[in-house]
Amino acid sequence: KQLVRDGKASLSWKLRGALAEVDRLPSVWARFDFEGPMKKVNELRVYPISSFDCDWDHEVARPKECILQVAHGSLGGMFVDALSFTLGENQRESVTLSGFRTNRSKSWRLMIKNYHGVETTHSNPSTVMVGLKVELMEASVAFDSLQQLHILCNCSAALTNLHQLKGNGSADSKGGACVLEMTEREIEDKISRMRKEGETIEELIMGVYILPHESHKVVVSSASQKRRD
Repeated sequence: KQLVRDGKASLSWKLRGALAEVDRLPSVWARFDFEGPMKKVNELRVYPISSFDCDWDHEVARPKECILQVAHGSLGGMFVDALSFTLGENQRESVTLSGFRTNRSKSWRLMIKNYHGVETTHSNPSTVMVGLKVELMEASVAFDSLQQLHILCNCSAALTNLHQLKGNGSADSKGGACVLEMTEREIEDKISRMRKEGETIEELIMGVYILPHESHKVVVSSASQKRRD
C-alpha cells in the first residue's frame, strides 16, 4: 500500500520474493488523501509503467483489472467502488476514464486487482515490480448534483414528449426538428441514457441522507426506550 498527499503520482510497488506465476501475485493499492476541501473526482488518467530504474534484478507485472474507490462519509469513511476498468495487455499509452459520478471526498483509493502477465528482464529475478502513473481530476466547471438531476429529468421528459409527437406525425419544425433527424432507436437510447444517469445521481444524493437519517432514528429510538425503562 502507498499513501499519496495529492491527486497526481507515479506509483510503484516492489513485491519481494513474489513468484512469476500471475495468479500468485498479490493485489496492491495506493490511497490519495487531499488537503483542504473535499474533491469531486470525475476523471481518471492512468499510464502503466513498463520500466524501472532499479539496482536489483526484477520482473515487471502488467496491471489488468483495477478499481477506483472513494471514502463515503455516510458509511463511516468506508471505501466503496466508484469505477472498475481493465487495462490492455500491451497498454503503452495513457488511458483517460470519465463519465463516472461520485460524492465529494478527501480520500480516494486505487487498487490493482490482478495482472495480464510478467515480463522477465533478468535471468534470475527475485522481485516483481508493478507501477502506474495516476492523475485524479475534477471537472473544470462543477454542476450541482441537484441541478444536474433537474436538467436530466426535464430533458428526458421533453424528449419523450417529442418522441410521442413524432410517432403521431405531429412534431412540427419548431419543436421537433432535431428529433425528426433521429431514428427511433437513437431517440430511445438517448432517453434511456438520460434516465439511467438521473437514477445514478439520485442514488448518490439519497445515499448521503438516508444512512445518517437511519442512524439518527436508531439513536432516538434507543433514547426513548431508555426513558420508558
